[in-house]
Amino acid sequence: MMNLKLLILTLFLCVVVGAPAAQATVVFGFDQADLLGLTKYGEDPMGQTLAYITAKPDAVYGSMLGDVGFTGLLLDLTLPVSPEIMIGSGSQDLTGYDEFAMTLSNDNDDTWAVELYVDNGGSVIYSSEVSLVPGASTSLTLDITGLGVVDSVGFVISANRNDFFHISAQAIPEPATIALLGFGALGFIRRRRSV
Repeated sequence: MMNLKLLILTLFLCVVVGAPAAQATVVFGFDQADLLGLTKYGEDPMGQTLAYITAKPDAVYGSMLGDVGFTGLLLDLTLPVSPEIMIGSGSQDLTGYDEFAMTLSNDNDDTWAVELYVDNGGSVIYSSEVSLVPGASTSLTLDITGLGVVDSVGFVISANRNDFFHISAQAIPEPATIALLGFGALGFIRRRRSV
């Protein structure tokens, strides 16, 4: 009977603690499994260092309709260009979302400057640029409250070096999921002590 009371109390706390945190911000992002198809190929035809980024997962996220994926780009990284990953094809309705968020990891030899962007057809909105040293990862967010229909979302890597780059993806757990895992761990520890 005591275990049942403890279980009911734990579930109640999960709902009470987790619900307000999850409702505070609606985040638009991408599942880790969909991002892992993002690959890099390095070539050197005629002395040029090239990076080719490609992936095309099909998925539906929340209220979004249509095909969501990556657009492949062929880029000469020795020129002062910004390699850019466009996520999405055609217009997508992001009504109801508050933030666009991604976690990016740098497993290159050089420091990279990264930022998120949203192209709403009339203008491009950028997040603050973040410097990402080798081996580090960071979570970037961009406020998209009230934006509505957008043409594309993605991220930009500022580059002006003779280097290849890869991109690694990490899942961003919801606050409610973290709270549920924490309460589950507490219950498990408590149960182990009582045995």
